Amino acid sequence: MSRYTARNVLTIVAGLCIVLALWTRLHPRSLRVSEVVTVDPPVLDFGTVFQAQTISHSFSLLNRSDCGLRVVGIRPSCSCTVVADKMLKEVIPPGGHLTIPVDYEVGEGTGPLSSLISIYVAATNAIEHLYEVQAHLKGTALPEFTTEPAMIDFGSLKPGEQSSKTVTFLPQNAKNLRISDPVSRVPEFQACMQQKKTDSSDAPSTAVITFHAPTNASRQETLSEVVRFKTSSKRVPTASIHVVGKIVPDVEIIPNMVVVPSSGLAEGGQTELTVRTSELSRVMHLTRKVRNASLDIQSSNNLATADARSKTHHLRIPNALLTQAIGVSVELEVHGGADRIEARSVFVPIKCLSSNKQEIE
Repeated sequence: MSRYTARNVLTIVAGLCIVLALWTRLHPRSLRVSEVVTVDPPVLDFGTVFQAQTISHSFSLLNRSDCGLRVVGIRPSCSCTVVADKMLKEVIPPGGHLTIPVDYEVGEGTGPLSSLISIYVAATNAIEHLYEVQAHLKGTALPEFTTEPAMIDFGSLKPGEQSSKTVTFLPQNAKNLRISDPVSRVPEFQACMQQKKTDSSDAPSTAVITFHAPTNASRQETLSEVVRFKTSSKRVPTASIHVVGKIVPDVEIIPNMVVVPSSGLAEGGQTELTVRTSELSRVMHLTRKVRNASLDIQSSNNLATADARSKTHHLRIPNALLTQAIGVSVELEVHGGADRIEARSVFVPIKCLSSNKQEIE
């Protein structure tokens, strides 16, 4: 009886061992990334380099597991880091390694540089389990030259006004630096070089950039441009300065034209006009223009305008008043400070589309 029981116990134990082996094979234990794959070196400090230089280096991907690993993805953190596509689908045998060449393009970057490369691998017998390891590149780029300021904001100008600012190019790594031939594609921004005060090769170069606000500007608009200069540096042959400026007219009205469809404006509806002024203002009169006549909307229809001083006025005109009208005129009282009061007016034409829906001229 005891012999029979022992035999049963041995059979049960053997069965449990088989079940455990099958379970382990189907459900492998979760491994830490460092137990599966590592990268050598994890961090590469390439030290001090020059602008426009390309740093070439290779990392080793080490397989520390007991099965093959396939590279299924490589993702650099920036476009300046280039890894060959041929590394994808490469298989690393157990205990083996894979050399991954990397090119880091410094470009126009200066100061501290950094890039991460994320590499994804999967076991060849368990593709659904992904492991991620990262390689880190870092260093410092010496500038060929610096600019002061790095960008120019002209702020707000009224139509017809202009403002000029100076930018200085300071030689750093570049010797005998020469700056020339400024180019701006936006006509409102003009740049010219100033003659050096000394013939010293280390003397900085200066340029003057001027923002001209057009005299005929009728709406607020922000303009921006990258003004470019030629340099004598072979590494960085172009210098760039970002400039921005805002045009703020005395009076702006939105929309600057009311378009009436061929079916007419909606009955019982309203058309909204927004008036913006550079100084505090008050709406005095709102008039609709018809052929050979002007009708005061405010007095004839009790349409309230903004009595309070403001830089923005929202005027709502009943659509019925715009029928057969050729435009709307808004007269304002603008307060410029120091008891200075000026009259301003703005006209909004009304364009009616014909039944054949011709385009607006």
